[in-house]
Amino acid sequence: MGEEKFYEVVEIADNEYYDLGGQIGELLENYFVSIYRELIEVEE
Repeated sequence: MGEEKFYEVVEIADNEYYDLGGQIGELLENYFVSIYRELIEVEE
């Protein structure tokens, strides 16, 4: 029963992700651009 519930939750999250139409990727890209200097060494 636990495994079935897990896959049910995954399917719900998957459907919600696709309903956003790429907005999450755009938000993550914008966030990364704003913090990338904290994540990697940038030599200027």
